[in-house]
Amino acid sequence: MGIFHHELPQGIAWFTLALAAVILVLCWRRAPWARLKSDGVLFTWLATTTITTSTWLFSVKVQPDFSLFLLCTPLIALMFGPALAILSIAIALCFYTYMIDGVWANLGLNLLLDGVLPALVSHTVVRLSQRHLPRNVFVYLFISSFFGGIVAIASVMLASIGLQAIAGYYPARYLVEEVLPSALLLAWGEGLTLGMIASALTIYAPAVMLSFDDASYLAKGPARFGDRPADRPDFGDPNQHKH
Repeated sequence: MGIFHHELPQGIAWFTLALAAVILVLCWRRAPWARLKSDGVLFTWLATTTITTSTWLFSVKVQPDFSLFLLCTPLIALMFGPALAILSIAIALCFYTYMIDGVWANLGLNLLLDGVLPALVSHTVVRLSQRHLPRNVFVYLFISSFFGGIVAIASVMLASIGLQAIAGYYPARYLVEEVLPSALLLAWGEGLTLGMIASALTIYAPAVMLSFDDASYLAKGPARFGDRPADRPDFGDPNQHKH
């Protein structure tokens, strides 16, 4: 849920396209490209983008603007950071729109909903947990992965429902009574699924989890509340080798 198929008013379409373009430029400039050069991370990023597009193509359409599919953005944000996650979703959306012969004018709003919003929410949960919770692997798995994924997906669903109500595509009562409960239930299930995938990758392929820093989460000595990780522009240290 979160992809608009109804053609948007021209003014909104152009505004969201312009805003999305500015965000993409910022993401391109801030993306940790150096991290993609080691341990097959670039291949994993490209493969994740391809898998995301393929997953969306098998979505189940309930209503013209209500499709059930794995969003994947929170997981990609955990793996590569918000900038690369937004760029990945932009590529996936272009391929998806082409494959389903969708409305290209909606690309900006769809990127804001399915890429920018969940990536920033997921990143915010990670940063808050790093600053205010003990830094250990269990906090990372349960808070950053499971809880962060659920919150990010729920935010997309709530934003989509709110925009549908404002646009008047569906009655507000129908959205609140019929769509909202199912959306929140699906957010729990999808967040749980993405959290399990993130947990498996953290254990077996930590090199592709850029938000998981060995020095921070596996440091010797007990973690303390209020400990702050070193401020870095990206996740982790580009010069630090993963185990």
